[in-house]
Amino acid sequence: MPKRYSYSLEGLRTVEQNLKKALDQIKGQTKAGLLEAGLLVQRRSQELVPVDTGHLKGSAYIEPTDLPNGPVVEVGYGAEYATHVHERLELHHPQGQAKYLETAIKESVDDILKIIAAGARIP
Repeated sequence: MPKRYSYSLEGLRTVEQNLKKALDQIKGQTKAGLLEAGLLVQRRSQELVPVDTGHLKGSAYIEPTDLPNGPVVEVGYGAEYATHVHERLELHHPQGQAKYLETAIKESVDDILKIIAAGARIP
């Protein structure tokens, strides 16, 4: 008759608690990473935004939000004409350009991913 082996796990509750702590820490770090990435995009877009009076540039904002599936960070411009200036490719500006926010995001993708990944590591 073959020998039977049995194993028992002790400390499973402790493992579960430690895993939950690590995941909570990752969530917090991911949120911080998203905010840092949002600030990067905001800074880069403000280098590209057309400036006349400075109102559009000064209306830049970052809005972090916790959603049921995780944190998000919105970067945008609150001036009532922000979309008009952003989308009108035929307009020429002495300083800045159309698609200032979109360009900043596209040019920052690698940096955004690095920032978020660095914050999501388990310590």
